[in-house]
Amino acid sequence: MLQTEIKREPVYCVTEFDESAINIGDEAKAILGYSTLAEITAKPSADLPIGKALSDLGIEILNLSDVQTYQLEHLREVAQRLFTEWLATEGRDPSSLRWSHSFQGPAWQKSPIEEYKQPIPEFVLNKAIQIKKAYPDCQIVIEHLNESPDPFLIVRTPVAKYSYNEPAESYYVEVWNEPKFEGRVR
Repeated sequence: MLQTEIKREPVYCVTEFDESAINIGDEAKAILGYSTLAEITAKPSADLPIGKALSDLGIEILNLSDVQTYQLEHLREVAQRLFTEWLATEGRDPSSLRWSHSFQGPAWQKSPIEEYKQPIPEFVLNKAIQIKKAYPDCQIVIEHLNESPDPFLIVRTPVAKYSYNEPAESYYVEVWNEPKFEGRVR
């Protein structure tokens, strides 16, 4: 099934709990020794500062499952096209080929926005500016397929440049340059 739409959804970030949730959290901690709810109700949005900023700005995020499905389908589609091209080069002079004797497929790459050199639409830049103003410590990242331009704007908690750790918070906020989603990205 080809993904034809990436749904948007609000960021679910609880900023206040009612009195009954606070009481249950306190009782669960006192009686059961379970402290997670009490800790969450004491500082509900502290663990999701970007989520809170997005929620406060009224910015919806892209559904992660839809994004992952689309990215996998698009990766396969581009890889198949490139592999077919690579197979068609058999028997030609290797020095004139785009690829050498081995095939290397496409991959999704993440680049900090300041290192991304392709054009970014104004509506995407506007959204990135709003988010950065609301939460200056966030990282703005562009994820793109190295053989086919269809970038995604990601906002996430900071991670070191060469770190393999996942950020504590990461949200897909925009997608552009994909004809299937034109008119649905705003």
